[in-house]
Amino acid sequence: MTDPDIEEVENESVPFSIPLSAMTRYLLPAVLLVLGANYVRETLGSIRWANLQYPYLIIGLMSGLLLLVIIEETRTLRAMDPDVKTKPALKAWIDQWGVSIGFGVIAVTYVWLVPITGFFSASIAAMASIMYVAGVRNYRVSIPVICGILGLVWLMFVEVIGIIPPSGFIDGLVL
Repeated sequence: MTDPDIEEVENESVPFSIPLSAMTRYLLPAVLLVLGANYVRETLGSIRWANLQYPYLIIGLMSGLLLLVIIEETRTLRAMDPDVKTKPALKAWIDQWGVSIGFGVIAVTYVWLVPITGFFSASIAAMASIMYVAGVRNYRVSIPVICGILGLVWLMFVEVIGIIPPSGFIDGLVL
């Protein structure tokens, strides 16, 4: 059963300010246009024309479609409410997407930590962080869950299958 207040917040649309919305709407088309132009600049004259007809056709079609996207996004931006300010809109967006942003930061940090500290040390930190960001504040729940999952991973991979996970300086000292 879900809380009606939470459902109401999840279904609520976050208003964006025009500058912030313009940045997010124009970023991908602009990057793709720059990449296409760079490909043409790098290959023009260095590769036979017969080998470049298909890639140039694709880049031309992509550029035309991107220009249509940019025109449509401009129309959408003109219809937006100009009274929405950037700072409150960004704060509302972060409030709505805070847990997902936290998971992304934890995932990147975990991938960075595994070779340095080792698989099990990084996994303990990542699992504790994920549980904290997800709202689990009871250590009587989180500690047995973390130990149980990592114990099963140890049993299955190290003892049964014989796969040794990456060990860094902390795992090398402890295990």
